[in-house]
Amino acid sequence: MEGVKFSFARIPALVFHAEAVSLLPEKVRSFGTCCLLVTGAASLRASGRLDRVMDSLKNQNITAFAVSVQGEPSPEFVDGAVREFRNRNIDVVVALGGGSAIDVAKAAAALAGEASPTDVFLAGRPICAPGVPVIAAPSTAGTGSEATMNAVLIDASETAKKSIRHESLMPAAAIVDAELTVSCPPDVTAWAGMDALTQAVESFISLGATPITEALSLQGVRLMAGHLEAAVK
Repeated sequence: MEGVKFSFARIPALVFHAEAVSLLPEKVRSFGTCCLLVTGAASLRASGRLDRVMDSLKNQNITAFAVSVQGEPSPEFVDGAVREFRNRNIDVVVALGGGSAIDVAKAAAALAGEASPTDVFLAGRPICAPGVPVIAAPSTAGTGSEATMNAVLIDASETAKKSIRHESLMPAAAIVDAELTVSCPPDVTAWAGMDALTQAVESFISLGATPITEALSLQGVRLMAGHLEAAVK
């Protein structure tokens, strides 16, 4: 191990169990009573899960302003979310949905105190102003965005995906509830699973791999290889 040197960023709080989303109001209240709820999964709305989450927040006297993400998010969409944020007295941003919803939530929360538009930071400007915390509750298993300090957006000028990377984009808490994935159509489950499997393999064989990432990646591959087909079915 001589010469090995690495750092490892982690989520401050991770809750993982069935129906963990029921703890969302409690987590929100640890930051305040007003949240921006960023969502995007049509399956959550169709299944009634989104309405139940909204009701649970309301029952705890938490005010929630909703923003819906459709398709791949752009810097301009994040700018709109930031404007929505600034017009309200937001204490925390909640992401409930897939990777796109979580990426928008993280970017909007991190840039809430910045005066410049999102595309400037997508081009590489560092984030300096303090943002607000994010609670991420993923409804798919593909991106792992609830556990990373980057937000992936579409750069329309280059028709390519780019990411904003900064430690302030790491969510303050992740609520991982497998029940949120049950309403996903089989094809979405398959795509998300293959996305996660690919990222686990890439991480394991990366030249930048560390003992920690190798252990996580290898176990992830084992779990997905053994259970993805059943999850899709």
